[in-house]
Amino acid sequence: MINDGVIRDAVFGRHVINGGLEWRRWMQPARKPVRLGPAVFMDVGRGFRGLDSSSERWQSDVGAGFRLAIPGSGALRVDIAHGLCDGRNALSMGWTK
Repeated sequence: MINDGVIRDAVFGRHVINGGLEWRRWMQPARKPVRLGPAVFMDVGRGFRGLDSSSERWQSDVGAGFRLAIPGSGALRVDIAHGLCDGRNALSMGWTK
């Protein structure tokens, strides 16, 4: 959370532990070189030895997304996630090779 330009109650620290699980189901449309895949995931993380104002609680998000794989190029990822601790939602996109 940002108040007057100061980040408060965030997960910062000199040490961070994080991990995630993802399930996806790849499908290939007939006669098409691309693959499509819905996905669901859960991510968790915690910062240690942070600033006095930082949160040292475990944070976790769950979400769902869509994958589009193009042969020889990589995959586009579009996700929406819901924070289980803060109740906020986030949309993210990324490209993996």
